[in-house]
Amino acid sequence: MRRPVEPDLSRPQRALETHQEATVGSTGTCCPKQQILQALEDLPEETTVEDAIERLYLLYKIERGIAQADAGQTVSQEEARQRLARWLV
Repeated sequence: MRRPVEPDLSRPQRALETHQEATVGSTGTCCPKQQILQALEDLPEETTVEDAIERLYLLYKIERGIAQADAGQTVSQEEARQRLARWLV
């Protein structure tokens, strides 16, 4: 049984920055299709479809989170702890 390829989640911000640097067009904006193609190119040859989908979803969630933070849609550390405490009881 083949072991699935685990993405390196220890540095998701750097992974997104590297991904964006590789796909920025001449106008300074990123084209989603190019981002997807670059993300797939960066995966190892033995990658499964499931691995590729997980990688694309991870990059999407990182981009979405950064956009929310840039828009001021954040919570304090204390509020985050309170929210987590309700789930971890």
